[in-house]
Amino acid sequence: MGLAYLARTGEKPLFESPEVAAAIAMDQGIRYLQIHRFDKAIGEFEKVLKIQPQNEIAYYNLACAYALKGDKERALEALERSVESGFEDPEHIEKDDDLASLRGEPRFQALVQKLKLKRATEDSEKP
Repeated sequence: MGLAYLARTGEKPLFESPEVAAAIAMDQGIRYLQIHRFDKAIGEFEKVLKIQPQNEIAYYNLACAYALKGDKERALEALERSVESGFEDPEHIEKDDDLASLRGEPRFQALVQKLKLKRATEDSEKP
């Protein structure tokens, strides 16, 4: 079915679903990130966050885009929001080449340490 048919029948195309729109924007953002179109990638990740304001992966990818663009402040803000929204993998954050420009930043190091401490605390509380 084409868009014209859907318009005539009054049916909404699948991509008008918020979940599908967010998935498409996430995919497009990642593609833009891979070809170093950082402003375009940022725009796509922001679309995801308008639909899903607690999407930790969108915040993480936004942090990567800002870091690669050279905007450390916004990259750190997005990374912190990612962790606040549920991202919990300090090892991934430490080894991700997209975030290499942030590794020397005290806020970056504190965030990684906070995640490691949280994991250690949770592990020690397990029976």
